[in-house]
Amino acid sequence: RSMHDLYSAEIEKDVYKYSSPVRAMSWSPSGNYLAITANSSTLSIWNTRNWMHHTLPTDMDTLTSLSWSPDSKLLAVTDDQTLQILAVRHGSLHYQPDGVGSSSNNSALWSPNGNYLALASSDGSLNILDTSDPRDIRLLNTYKNIPANKDEVLLSWSPDSSLIAVNARHMIQVRATSTGNVATSLGPPESDPIAMSWSPTGSGIATANGDSRVQLWDQETGKLLADYDITDDSSASITDLAWSPDGRYLGATTTSGKVYFWDIQQRQSRPFTSYNAIEPA
Repeated sequence: RSMHDLYSAEIEKDVYKYSSPVRAMSWSPSGNYLAITANSSTLSIWNTRNWMHHTLPTDMDTLTSLSWSPDSKLLAVTDDQTLQILAVRHGSLHYQPDGVGSSSNNSALWSPNGNYLALASSDGSLNILDTSDPRDIRLLNTYKNIPANKDEVLLSWSPDSSLIAVNARHMIQVRATSTGNVATSLGPPESDPIAMSWSPTGSGIATANGDSRVQLWDQETGKLLADYDITDDSSASITDLAWSPDGRYLGATTTSGKVYFWDIQQRQSRPFTSYNAIEPA
């Protein structure tokens, strides 16, 4: 779809009405599956070609995050203390590491090249699993010295998978995947980021800090590249960020229920379009 198709914000499919709040969802890179978990330990896997679904009960507590492998064969799921990797096609447990994920607020994210899986916890630890051989997944690195933001752990990979960004206290740390060394630190020191997203082109990292502003940072120098603002609705707070696949458009959801888009090529601080969601996003 083009950006013009988004203006009407039409509902294409009402999938299902869950009895409890949806906790996490993730579309498979192939586009054929949509994984959803409500406030439970059960996964719903929807086939997006016919919208039939099956459930995958787990022996975990309430699931907190979902992340697909780039080939859409494996799904990483976390609860407050555990990481499991499921083989979706067979509905079976593929891998569960020992001694990884022992603190609350776990967040898992697969690297774009499929060779790594990152797991972060609110105790300040960041674990990198080597998943280049799905038959021999192993722990590559564990870093313990990340000043943790206790509210939520955020992760974002560089497009080439050589770097990973994780939120620390009052900043974003960009770390080398292979060594764990801090390549650079970025972000405004006055507040903690509540959302971040790496541009698909690798040109920068967008962050939001719970107000009406979005900032774009150079991941190599840590310098501020652009400062965006939802000037027509300054009382609203930005809740999440998402890039278009070509890296040209940056979208933001807000507490007011509006969704905003900026055209990065235009270098303008104001969004070029917005539309009303059904309810606050």
